[in-house]
Amino acid sequence: MSEAWGSFDTDDYAREVLATGTWDKASVSAASADQVAALRYVPEARGIHLRGDHPDLSPLTSRRGLERLFVFGNTALTDIAPMASMRSLTDVGLSLCPEVRDLSPLSDLPLTYLSLSELHPELPAEQLEPLTEVRYLSLGHRFAVDSIGELKLSSRLRSLFLIRDACELSLEGIEQWTELEAFRAESPSQFRYVCRTPFFRRLRQLSLARLNPSTWPSSPT
Repeated sequence: MSEAWGSFDTDDYAREVLATGTWDKASVSAASADQVAALRYVPEARGIHLRGDHPDLSPLTSRRGLERLFVFGNTALTDIAPMASMRSLTDVGLSLCPEVRDLSPLSDLPLTYLSLSELHPELPAEQLEPLTEVRYLSLGHRFAVDSIGELKLSSRLRSLFLIRDACELSLEGIEQWTELEAFRAESPSQFRYVCRTPFFRRLRQLSLARLNPSTWPSSPT
């Protein structure tokens, strides 16, 4: 419903269309500053997808009960400090935000789902350690480590998707996440590790995506 928003008057569409929708599970998508301001007409929305360059997230801090916030393609964002006051957030995504280098504002939030992709290359891996409640992690950012086992991820991790810049990360040490149920790999090296490691046979969901069949081993070794 919100995808068509840009084709109409911002406030009129928010009042007459978005405000009549059911937003308890769906997320509303906003791309411009005017659309962000018009979210006041949809106060019950629990999820927001914010697209494009928005250097300041503070206009969202007044929203009550915001549970899901996903920020995409924001080259102007450098500071996510306003998120620290969004105390009801459980799901956060930061994708293609190359100037974000500090995740510490997330450390006291009750996050269970986290998606990180292509952030600042100097983002410290240590900032993942306080996020102890995260159960679902989609990682597309390459931290300055060689293997997944070097990252201090939540011991309660149940789902791990390695995409984009993280798809070449070694899987050495993945066995430490004993509650893991779902895993996604996108590189031949990770696929070969999956084939030869008994740990993965216990998973409920295993996704091997974007792999050229010519790179597959003829049989597990």
